[in-house]
Amino acid sequence: MSKQKITKTSRILNEISEATDELPFGVYILDQNLQIRYVNKMFAQIAEMQENDLYENIEQFFNLIHTDDRQTFFKLNSDALNNRKEFSHEMRLVTSRGIKWYWFRSVPRREDDNMWYWHGTAIDITHRKELEQKHAETLSRYKAYIDISNTGAWEYDVQQDRLWFSDEYLSMLGYDAKSYRETYGEKLQNWIEMMHPEDRVQSSEKFRNYFNQETDESVYENYFRLKHKDGSWIWIWGRGEKLFSDHGEYLWKVIGTHINITETKYHEERLKESDWKYKIAVQYSPEWEYWLLPDRTYEYVSPYCEKICGYTSEEFLTNPSIMESIIHPEDKFIWKRHEEHSSQDSALESYKPIEFRIIHKDGSERWIKHVCKSVFDENGRFLGRRGTNFDITKQLHINHELTKHKKAVENSPVTIVITDSEGNIEYANPKFTEVTGYSIDEVMGKNPRFLQSGMFSKEDYRQLWATIKSGKTWSGEFKNVRKNGEYYWEYAMIAPIFSENGIISNFVAVKEDISLLKHREKELSEVIGIVTQQNDQLQEFNYILSHNIRSHAANIAAIVQEFRDAKTQNAYLDLVDLLGTVSDGLLNTLENLNKNLNIKRDVNIERQKCNLRDYVADTIQINKALIDEYNIDIRLSIDAEFEVIFNKAYLQSVFQNLISNAIRYRCTDKRPFIHISAKKDGNYVTCLVSDNGLGINLKLHHNRLFQLGQVFHNHPESRGLGLYIVKNQLTAMGGDIHVESEVGSGTTFEVRLPSVSEL
Repeated sequence: MSKQKITKTSRILNEISEATDELPFGVYILDQNLQIRYVNKMFAQIAEMQENDLYENIEQFFNLIHTDDRQTFFKLNSDALNNRKEFSHEMRLVTSRGIKWYWFRSVPRREDDNMWYWHGTAIDITHRKELEQKHAETLSRYKAYIDISNTGAWEYDVQQDRLWFSDEYLSMLGYDAKSYRETYGEKLQNWIEMMHPEDRVQSSEKFRNYFNQETDESVYENYFRLKHKDGSWIWIWGRGEKLFSDHGEYLWKVIGTHINITETKYHEERLKESDWKYKIAVQYSPEWEYWLLPDRTYEYVSPYCEKICGYTSEEFLTNPSIMESIIHPEDKFIWKRHEEHSSQDSALESYKPIEFRIIHKDGSERWIKHVCKSVFDENGRFLGRRGTNFDITKQLHINHELTKHKKAVENSPVTIVITDSEGNIEYANPKFTEVTGYSIDEVMGKNPRFLQSGMFSKEDYRQLWATIKSGKTWSGEFKNVRKNGEYYWEYAMIAPIFSENGIISNFVAVKEDISLLKHREKELSEVIGIVTQQNDQLQEFNYILSHNIRSHAANIAAIVQEFRDAKTQNAYLDLVDLLGTVSDGLLNTLENLNKNLNIKRDVNIERQKCNLRDYVADTIQINKALIDEYNIDIRLSIDAEFEVIFNKAYLQSVFQNLISNAIRYRCTDKRPFIHISAKKDGNYVTCLVSDNGLGINLKLHHNRLFQLGQVFHNHPESRGLGLYIVKNQLTAMGGDIHVESEVGSGTTFEVRLPSVSEL
């Protein structure tokens, strides 16, 4: 048995064990069943045993008793237990230190649990016994003193009124023996005047009555306070015995001992105080406690019963049948069965808790949890039952609500995850396993970041944590990875959970799998993209048709005019060849445009390998008439091996627009030039188309440079279509275009085209 299992009184004494453990003598508490309930450190040292060993097996201690003393010890101990009286005995213990004498003394007390306990001390009297043996023949008059003392000794001569104290006795009071005797003498009255006023009359009367009774051979014993030299009060335990002659004649002398028990008294007062506090605690305990006697009446009912059932403790003491009468009719069988099992004939001392309903005095129902324990005396006689009733109505209601909430969470169609304040998973509902493929055991204690796909950046997570740690709710979308490696989308709301003191203790995440929604959203986006792109292509086709064919028409018109101005046969022949080239270019444009009308269902525009130099050279040749007419210096510097992946019609359209724009917006006060070059740039070919024409005010027109219908010069043929078409065709093919321009100095277009390596 451990210290935690000792009796109530022992638990109280355990609270002041630090003080008792410092005492120079052993302290123990023994119950009526001869079981140790408490020992201090000194007692354990005396027995050379561990405290827990003494609690669990007292037989080991009894084995230490000297064989010559054992029979007397058990006889006196049995007499003290059976008659509930003081036990006082001197005996020898045999330990590794040899044989030592101890004086064991204990007094019985009946505690609140109606059990008897003997509170005692074990004092080492080995030295005294050694003195007894050494001076037995010469100190016969002190035989009684030797039998009962190991501290200060005294002797009182009644006839001479002479009170003698040993040096040890006087030092106990802080006095030097010689100076005390010179100052106070050896009169009884001087000793009485040293007593505390509250003890003086009673102690004086008790001592005088004792030594005045000639035939009384009992031992004198008294407790009182004496004033120490420093002004403090010390408690004395005084014992004495009358001296008789060999013939039994009273010699009118009493010898005895005084023991300083101030420390013991202090701890007794502390014990009483603790006991009082314990009684107060029970009296005001928020539990309904009672003691039901064998005759079915109550020995005690705590006041809190009124809070639980509406009836006072006095009503229960007056009418014990109240308990059975207030039990709910549907639960009476539970109480009846419990009563049958807990009868006094039962061998069990305690019973399983039961739960039932009662009808409160106000008519309301209350749920009760009941526990009880049988009480027996030292002889095994049944003394009734101690029981406790707890009001669990609110607890059951809370449990019911929690059960509903738990079922709702467990059957929720969305994932619910609860983490600690650091984000480590403490709970996840079954939907989590269904969505992610991970079991609850696999994820417990982990951070949900293991589901990340990498789409969510560190900055995104930093903002998420900053939001929820500030006490706010975060919402957004995640692209995560299931256990099988499949990606999925979920929409999540993450909110903090606060403790009672306002500190964030947990986070809860409610997440919905929106993968199907995302898939349908993507499909819809693709459909919209297809429709939009088809519409754009039709519009673009119209623009190309109107714009590019107009360019060819302008070239044909220029050739026709030269036909009119031609003077020689060779000039006619040259113009016929040129007209054939322009005609072929027009037919080629129409053929490519026709092919692009056959758009595939996946909206992929046909891409082919195209030799960049050939396409640019063809475009220059198509515009040859205008180039010659305006005396334009045109230069082509493109490697013959450069190939790009592009739609043929788009590629011709891009350079047709850029070259025709350079011709259209040329300067008239200087010879115009158009320089076209290209270089390899990783997976792209970058082509530069530069001129020294009118230029564009980029500060003014930068944001709308490639928008539809935007014109930047007052030219009669400006339609705002060319750059719009170029930008869209390049974007559709995975290319891009950038512009550098200065008004009056010219323009350079940087065209990026996917190269063959992009395949």
